Parts: sequence; structure tokens; C-alpha cells
Amino acid sequence: MKALLIFPPGWMQFGPYLALPLLKGYLAKQGISVDIRDMNIEFYDWLLTEQVVASMAPRLQARERRGQAALGSKSYARLCKALLEIDEVATSVEAAKEALKTPARYLDTGVRERAKKTIGAALNIVESGYDRQRLTLNQIHFGSCGMAPDKILPFTSSDENVIKRFYEERGRALLCGEGYDFIGFSLPAWEQLVPALTLARCLRGETGPDVHFCMGGNYVTRLVGAWGSVPHPYTSLIDSFSVYEGEESLRQLLDTLATGGALGSVSNLVYREGKRLFRTEIGTVDVNAVPAPEFEGLPLDRYLAPEPILPLFTSRSCPYKCSFCTIPYASSEFRQRSAERVAEDLATLVARHGVRLFTFVDETLTVPSLEGISREIVERGLDIRWYGETRFHPRIDRRLAAQLFRSGCLKLQFGLESYSQRVLNLMKKGTRLEHILPNIEHCLSEGIAIHLFTFVGFPGETAAEARSTHEFSNYVLKISAETYGNDFSSLGLGPFGLEVYSDVYQHPERYGVEILSTFTDGDVEEMFEVRYRVSSGLSHEEAESLVAEFEDRLAFEDVCAELGLIWLGALAGSGTNEDEAFLLYSLTGQARMPRATEGVVEGASAEDAAEGMAPVGLAHGAHRRPLRLGRGVTVRRFSDDFMRLDAGSGGPVLAFYDHARGTVVNVPEGVGQVLERWLADGAVPAGGLGEATRAHLERLLRQRLVTVPGDGVRAVLPAAQLGRDGLARVMLNPDVALMRTSARAFVLFNRETQEMTAVNPVVAWMVSLLGGEPRGPSPVEAFIQGVLAQEPRLSHASVLAALRSLLEGGMLLLLAHESEPEPSRVRYAELSP
Repeated sequence: MKALLIFPPGWMQFGPYLALPLLKGYLAKQGISVDIRDMNIEFYDWLLTEQVVASMAPRLQARERRGQAALGSKSYARLCKALLEIDEVATSVEAAKEALKTPARYLDTGVRERAKKTIGAALNIVESGYDRQRLTLNQIHFGSCGMAPDKILPFTSSDENVIKRFYEERGRALLCGEGYDFIGFSLPAWEQLVPALTLARCLRGETGPDVHFCMGGNYVTRLVGAWGSVPHPYTSLIDSFSVYEGEESLRQLLDTLATGGALGSVSNLVYREGKRLFRTEIGTVDVNAVPAPEFEGLPLDRYLAPEPILPLFTSRSCPYKCSFCTIPYASSEFRQRSAERVAEDLATLVARHGVRLFTFVDETLTVPSLEGISREIVERGLDIRWYGETRFHPRIDRRLAAQLFRSGCLKLQFGLESYSQRVLNLMKKGTRLEHILPNIEHCLSEGIAIHLFTFVGFPGETAAEARSTHEFSNYVLKISAETYGNDFSSLGLGPFGLEVYSDVYQHPERYGVEILSTFTDGDVEEMFEVRYRVSSGLSHEEAESLVAEFEDRLAFEDVCAELGLIWLGALAGSGTNEDEAFLLYSLTGQARMPRATEGVVEGASAEDAAEGMAPVGLAHGAHRRPLRLGRGVTVRRFSDDFMRLDAGSGGPVLAFYDHARGTVVNVPEGVGQVLERWLADGAVPAGGLGEATRAHLERLLRQRLVTVPGDGVRAVLPAAQLGRDGLARVMLNPDVALMRTSARAFVLFNRETQEMTAVNPVVAWMVSLLGGEPRGPSPVEAFIQGVLAQEPRLSHASVLAALRSLLEGGMLLLLAHESEPEPSRVRYAELSP
């Protein structure tokens, strides 16, 4: 029997997932050969190409013509951003992909961040061409089809399904033509359900009726557990479902299908027969008898990492019973592999593939495992780097931490969840507060970075307790970097999600919870995010709001909304996650984050440097000079102003966009046409510039989207000149607004760049003294003396430091002291680097 195992799209791309190599290795030991395909990395490798990204242009243009009112403000903004970026991103996306796979380029912070930005933009371009599909490097979400079978199954054959296109353009060649008798799918995450069913439908149309389709994995175990005895709609595509552990079940299934036996003899199986759904007995495997995983057949050179990270397991299930967790349901009893077997597998994989980076994917590495495995690695002299998840425990001391580091452990992930003993007790974590900080400090002192998992809003948790946890987490990050010199510690944060099969779900009355959801067979999202109400503590909505506050998202969204703007920062994210931090630590061998090398800082070039301090402000008489687009700036027409909320009736705009900096300014189409004529003719159009046109032009000048060559214009000085030029003057950037976000919280917000700086009440008061136009700039020293006269508790140095910080962030402008022909007509702009 010829068998194929598929890992569908919807997972991370740092390295392969363990399930398929584990099954392949186990079956090979039994004399059964199977092929494995990682369609997750194949999907992203296909998507992140110039051909696919560029091909999205017609779809994007057609959708843009529907306008903001039809698509909604945020979707329309995402779409317009995609159109602005598509030409540049299409030509650079493959180089960005290669940058993430090349050690020297990956280690350069500037190169790496640009590559991540380009890939994020490519994903945004593709998803914007389809209806309500969300693509990231971690997951795929198909909001367009809902999550019920009556919506999902028709969607699997829709042309609006990007997975269907992927199959037609690449998947068919990889999966068909081998005459397979058995095709299996492994799904650890619910985001993979639609991709798996889509591939199954496509393959059904290409294969004969006798091919057996099977689906298994952690997610499938939980999904199928909710089904009754009536066949589920998914059985129209899938013949059987493997639940719990798959090694022995799959061996039995392949043998049974080859010999024509009865499916009822196969363990861990759910299958349809006639009008009934049958379930077989549950079995387990001897984890020490499971051989090393076989990664042959997977494209290890295509993963988006400079070195692939190979997964390995040391145990099955979890010995603990946390009340929020579903692992006890989706797995059988806890079993550990011997340290010797784990070390043998590590040595085997190093020899086979020449790799040195590993992640242990256990639910938790117990202290005996940590002790035994690290000792075996050291004694065998294995030169590897690894990370995994464990728990706070009194036996994690300085001695063990030192041994772990010697064995190659560079990072440990801890399930902190909460820094309140009361809340930890409610969770049944079994963690004592007095062990937490000592464990962390022991690890940090020996060079091991920390990742803390936390969440907000466990039933009964108060806002004060949540804030205490967040403050402690930030303290850990602070001491990691400042006290122990380790930049690679990290934090995972999110709102509490009530899942089916957790103890809270099974016994809500014990936790003061009222279940509001009515879970159905196919409601995938309800299964993982059950709606509920609490009798005390934070509601789910309050927890989400706190998470947004802790991540600084709330202030951005609120400030933008108050100004009537769309926060474009919501359309893409960056930052360093725990996997990337481990990679950087492994590659450098140093606990400090690598910096950008000279000459690759974003937006800089030799030509820029040669231009020096050429001023770009608009001065009296500047209309007689030619107007030029800034370097790398493109202009595109849109039906509506996508930067503003509910701007559907405002009419068309011209968007000026700098791809390198991500800066965009929209101007009304009429104003844009005047500027376009100026750009084309080299002189201001007949009739001169009206006030509205001048105002929009000055916005473009300040953001370096257009330039007016020439001298005699007041120049903006770099922040480094503060205090060196006694005649320099300081003013609030005209694009910046000072806003209050709470009783004692203020922000400075740049309307054009959407950059924001939080300031305390004292700094906010200082900025309010500066004001802006028409008050005009203030001489620096005179301003400082004025501040000190009103608030003598401040020092000259502290005021100067505050000014320097705000100047460096572009919130203030430092102006050279020169004559200005018509002060009321002059605006000021930053200079090109």
C-alpha cells in the first residue's frame, strides 16, 4: 500500500513539525514506507514569490473600486496599503525570503527587520485580494466562510480560497501522480482545518474512489470528541479520524486497509459506516520504543530560518492538571522517555542532517528530565543548542542551571500565567510564588534566557492582580537585559480563553463561571473561545482591554480614533518572538542582540549622505523652483481617503507613499492634480497656490515625500546639535498632537507617521509651553530658563535631556537661526538623512 502523509498550511515556518517525521520513523521500524510532505512550508514558499505577489494587482484594483463604504474602514485601509506596496514588494519578496535563511544577513538587524517587513507586506497583499482571509507567518484564518461545516465545505471549492489556488499552481504537482492508496493529514491547530479539507477535496477529484483519506492530530482529537453517533459532514471528504496517539493506530490502519480487514480492529479510530459513526478502543505506545524521527523528504533548506530547528519529544501528556488546560483530555497518561534514548536520538539527528538546533516540544520538561538529558548531552559531548518549556520548581537551582547551559540550553519557557498566589491556586498550577524569582535568577545568572507565558482574565482574577503580573514580567525582562546582560528573554501575553474540555468548562460552578455558548459539532471557534460570564473579577472584554493596554495597542487605537484616523500599525507587526530570540542567541553565541551594521540602516544610502543637509522646507518664492518627488516615493489614486475613519463620502485622493519608511500622506484629488502639474512642468501652475494646496504641500515636505531644491530656507538640525548652537530654536512638530489618554497619561502623536511617544505629566506640561505655530519656535536656552522659572524643582540637565529625547523621536523640531522672509508663510520640514 502506497501512503502519503501531509502537514497542511497554517503553522510556523522556523522548522518542521514533529508529527510526520515521528510517524515515518515509527512505520519504517515496522517495515512500512510512507512519503511525507510539509505543505505548510510549500504554501509559504509558493506565496512569497514575485509571480504570486504581482499577480494580485488585478484583484486588488477590482476590490478597491468598491470603495471604503462597501469594504469597511480597516479592510479598505489594508487594501490600499497593499496597492501602494505591491510593485516594490513583488520585486523584493524573494530576496527577503533568502535573507531570513542566510546566517550573515539574518544576523544584521537592519536586513532582518526589512526582510520581515517585506514578507509581512507580501502576506497583506495576498490576503487583501481575498474576502476576509487573514494570513500571518503563524496562522491562516478564513473569516470569509465562518467556522461551521455548512459554510466550510462549500468554501473548499471556492475560487476565493487561496489554498485552492495554491493546490492548482503547486500542490497538484507535489501530491499527485504517485498513485497513493492512502492519504493522511496531521492537524495540531484549528487554523489548519480549512486548508486540510481544501486539499482533501482537491485530491478527491484527482484520485480514485478507493483511496482512503484519514485525518489526525491534537486538534482532531478535540474536534471529534464532540461528535455524536451520527456521521459528521466532514466524513463526506474524510474516511477516518485518528485520535490521541497515532503511531500504532496508523500502523494498524495501513495493515488493515492492505489486507481488507475491518476498521473496528484498529485502535484510536473514529470512522463512518453507513449512517453511524463508530469509535474504537484507545491504545498507547511505549514511548521508549519510538525510534528517532525521520525528516527525510522534508525540505529543510526552505524553512524561514538560517538554520532549521528540529523538534524532539522527551515525554507524552502532562503530569499536572491545570484547570484552564485541555491537554489531559487530548492525551493519555503521562509517560517519560529515558534520558539515554533522548540523547541517542539527538546524536542520530546530528549525524543524519548536520543540524545543531533543537526544540523539545513536551508540554513540560520535568526536573528529572532536565537533569538527566542535560547530563547525557554533556557526557556525550554533543555540540547542540536547544530550548523547551518547563515549570517553576524548588529543584531548579544554580547548579542545575549551569549544567543545562553546558548542555546547550539557551532558553527556557516557563508557564508563569499569574504572579498572584491566590490566582495560581485557582488555576491549580501547583506553583509557589517563592520559587519563581529564584528560578529565573538562577537561569539568567548562568546565561539561560527566559520566556514567560502569561494571560489575563482567569475567572476571579482582578485588574490589580493582572497588573501585578505584568509589572513582574516587565521586571524580569529588565533584569535580564540590565543586570544579567541577556537581551533574549521574552514575554507571551494574551487574554484568557475558555476552551471546551478544560476543568473550568467541565465544572464552571467551581470557578464562578456561567457558560453562554451552546457548542455544536462544527463550531470550531466556539470550541476554543467559549463565551462565558464571571461572577467576580475581570470579564473577557475587560481582560482584552487590559492586554491591549499592556501591549500599548489601546493608546494607539484610541488616539487614532479620536483624530478620526485608521491606525495603520494594526495592519502589520514585527518584534522578536521566542523562536527568533533563540535563533539569534544560537547564531551569535552572545547574549546581546546583534546591531545593524554600518551602511544598511533603513532609508540610508551613499547618495543621501552626499546630499548632506540640503533643506526641504517651503519658503517664500519656492513656487518658482521645481518640485520633485522624494527618493523612492510613489503616487497612486484611490477612491477614498483610507487614512481616515468613515471617509467614504470625502471623494478620491492621491496617496504619496515612501516604501522604505512606510510613510503615507493622502491629499484631495484636486490638490494632487495641481501638484502633479508642478511635478511635470517644473514650475507652479498658473494662478499660484491656494491656502489648501499650500497646506497639503507642506505636509508632504515635512515627510520628505516631495522636495523643493534650493537654499535660503530655514533648516531643521539633528538632535545632536542641541546645546551646541546657542542660537537654535525649538518647536513642536506641526504634525504632532499632544493628547491625554488617562488622568496622568499623555502621548505625543504624529498624525502622518502614526508614531507615538508616551510622556509623563511634567513633560506634557513642558511641551504645552512650546505650543506650535502660529506661536512659533522658542530659543532653546530661553525656553529652558522659562521652564526652570516656573518649576524650580527641575534641573537644566533634566529639561535638556527631555528635549533631546523628543527631538530624537521627531516630536519636536530644532531649527537653525536664519532669516525667514515671511514667517507666517513658512513651515519646517526634517532633512533627508
